[in-house]
Amino acid sequence: MGAVPHTPVQAEPYAYDMEPWKIEKAWDCAPVPGSDRAYARAFILTRGTQRTETTVEFAAGGRPGSARVALKALRPCLSDKSLPRRLIVNRDEAVRESGD
Repeated sequence: MGAVPHTPVQAEPYAYDMEPWKIEKAWDCAPVPGSDRAYARAFILTRGTQRTETTVEFAAGGRPGSARVALKALRPCLSDKSLPRRLIVNRDEAVRESGD
């Protein structure tokens, strides 16, 4: 009896199979008006032909916001299939996606 031929299965691409998002541009911007946020940093990111913008905002009364800390908050998302529109860094420095 001969060997059974192996038929490869096409797997769905996972996040680690995709190239990461690349930061094309970053700048300081104003937080959402009327929010309790003290500082915000906007990012334009690209991956292949995709382009999106994400904003990282810092709650007032917490650690002062900075470009370095905004990048640290965004970095875990760079390998995701899609990016959040806004991330909020709370007073305790926990990062969450904005629901509004």
